[in-house]
Amino acid sequence: MPNSIGLSMLPIQKRLYALKKGVNFTMMLVGESGVGKTSFINTLFDTLAIKPTAEFKPSPDKTTEIVPHKMEFEEEGFDLRLTIIDTPGFGDFIDNRYCWYPIVRYIDEQYRRVVYQECQPDRSNMTHGEVHACLYFIVPTATGLSQIDLEAMKNFSIRVNLIPVIAKADAFTRDEVNTFKEVVRKTLKEHSISICELIDQDSVADFIPEMPFSIINSAGRFEKEDGKTVRGRKYSWGLAEVENPKHCDFLKLRDFLMGQHLSELITSTESYHDNYRRDFMKYRLES
Repeated sequence: MPNSIGLSMLPIQKRLYALKKGVNFTMMLVGESGVGKTSFINTLFDTLAIKPTAEFKPSPDKTTEIVPHKMEFEEEGFDLRLTIIDTPGFGDFIDNRYCWYPIVRYIDEQYRRVVYQECQPDRSNMTHGEVHACLYFIVPTATGLSQIDLEAMKNFSIRVNLIPVIAKADAFTRDEVNTFKEVVRKTLKEHSISICELIDQDSVADFIPEMPFSIINSAGRFEKEDGKTVRGRKYSWGLAEVENPKHCDFLKLRDFLMGQHLSELITSTESYHDNYRRDFMKYRLES
């Protein structure tokens, strides 16, 4: 009879504890209006997780909005409490120099809220809103990344796991997408902007060189000549498939977010929070 106690049981106990407790995962979507942020979430979960809303209309006293969407998923007894943070209004103004300020303030505020809750005598009802991953949707253009893209990603990357995404990859040839990817990688390196900086880079070495991910969003289903039904977009020249690695990187992005590295996205954010709490408490004591 195998030994059922001791150190060998700790991984199993940890897994059972995680299954019972479930996890909270917060994903932020940043990009210009019409770039496909809502469509991506609905494609990712293959359901109408977020209903399309009316077009955001900027006003003189309103900048980028922060709109959370909460949902729960269960698979094989594992609960995933997911929060999607949308950012309508980003980059939609004549003057966009400060459009990323509200997003940075929101990310920092979530860390501060947890610190304040941890200082309370009763912490049984603590809520965690830390952002674990920020998907930054890039519009492919001949000029490459804009100054807004650089300023925004530079400020996001030091606070949250930044994941650049090239939207609407089906509007370009494969060679054009690959060329644009190289331009993005080179520009990010020149401006010292790190991808997924909070995570141990060795653990994600198989994914980092692939970023930015190119994606195709679609809920439509079409039957191929071999009788197989696939998700994609149908054009006069053919079918662009969502889950075909030759057409886009959707499967890689899904695997990175919801598969192999979900736990690392969460634990790396917790480690960042520990450092943030230390510095924040030191600042309060000195004040």
